[in-house]
Amino acid sequence: MRDDVSELEAFQKQVDDLMSTPGYDASDAFRMGEAIQQASDEDQETIRDYVEQKDWAKLGLKLYTMSFEYMESFAEHEVRESI
Repeated sequence: MRDDVSELEAFQKQVDDLMSTPGYDASDAFRMGEAIQQASDEDQETIRDYVEQKDWAKLGLKLYTMSFEYMESFAEHEVRESI
């Protein structure tokens, strides 16, 4: 059981290390655009709602979160491929 935890911790550390590099910067506008292009219907509806409500704080948080999760999935994939 401890080995599983150690492996998971090592995996997450590698992902975190990648996420801290410029190539995985979730605040990059280009990457945010990619994340928006891949957005689910539900996410698109949420974005639309925030724009209509002019709730810019929630919109910004939603866009950043989507971009972070999008880039994190790439980092996870890269780490899995390197194992």
